[in-house]
Amino acid sequence: MKKTKVCVFTSSHTYNDIRIYHKEVTSLVEAGYDVTLIALDDSKCKGIESVKLVLLPERDGRMQRLFFNVAALFFLTIKTNAKIYHFHDPELMFVGVFLRLIGKKVIYDAHEDLVNNLKSKKWIGNLLFRSLFATMYGILEKGCCLFFHNIITVTDGIGLRYSPKKVVILRNFPILKLVGNEIEDIDVKKEKPIIIYAGCLDKIRGINNIIEATGLLKGKVELWLMGIWASESLREECEALDGWQYTKSFGQVSINQVYKNMRIADIGIVTFLPAPLHLNCLPNKPFEYMASALPVVMSNFSDWQALFADNVVYCDPEDPEDIAIKIDELVSSPEDMKKYGERGNRLVLEEFSWEREKDRLIDLYQALN
Repeated sequence: MKKTKVCVFTSSHTYNDIRIYHKEVTSLVEAGYDVTLIALDDSKCKGIESVKLVLLPERDGRMQRLFFNVAALFFLTIKTNAKIYHFHDPELMFVGVFLRLIGKKVIYDAHEDLVNNLKSKKWIGNLLFRSLFATMYGILEKGCCLFFHNIITVTDGIGLRYSPKKVVILRNFPILKLVGNEIEDIDVKKEKPIIIYAGCLDKIRGINNIIEATGLLKGKVELWLMGIWASESLREECEALDGWQYTKSFGQVSINQVYKNMRIADIGIVTFLPAPLHLNCLPNKPFEYMASALPVVMSNFSDWQALFADNVVYCDPEDPEDIAIKIDELVSSPEDMKKYGERGNRLVLEEFSWEREKDRLIDLYQALN
């Protein structure tokens, strides 16, 4: 039987993105679809053989990405002549509308609440202009979404922005075969407990507060960072903090190295600041920490507390002292560290895994096929 052709495309994510490639694309290939992935190049991580890969060059600046990559994707998507198109960036909405008008089936993967996100982007202008811009974008997005067959979101809150008949929730749960119980424990001698953070190193994600908290602990713990700095100025600002002497920054590393380091670490941390774009988000990392049996310290958002209940430790993400206190309480009690690690790991195994979540994706594609 001839395989259904699918084109997954993005203008702002690299081809080895965890959600796009390792979760969605890989699941589609395993389900028997003929998948072409169009995404940004990343010279550091090669080795994808299960899909037809078309690479876009990385551009300097938002405007270059917006103009050149979107224009390139317009022609590349048509060239693939797929039956189902699945895109991941709001700037590609007009490409999606065009594909729908020529008879293709189109899925929009909305990773975040972009309307609220835009209100936090200071590069757009002052607060009044950002609010006006976000409102106009919201109207435009709703109009474009009338054309799409389905909209995928990561949380129920983001899904409320769209027609409930079209929304499919695909949460950012970890892939157990890549992280957690299928990776053997690594026996490493450590001089002190290791706190680990993996993701974009950005002030809005609380990275400077985590480093300050590490400094307040005066060498009691070591902080490991894995990810790209949002700006050179932020990196320099963080290097000037007292906690930097207890910090090790790995830069961007492969997914396998990320999970290996998690197995070495003692506590996972995710302290996003309470910006509008974060209150409805559901990042990968808490689940990946839990899959690695790490106790987790995370922001005290009401939605996160409702989801994770008493299986993690909550802190005020804007208060380095509170973050330091919660870390200190854990490292001072091996029993509590083990308890939270086991609770989180059990939660992932029983409820929060991609192996369970991916069925929704396959059901969606089967309905469109």
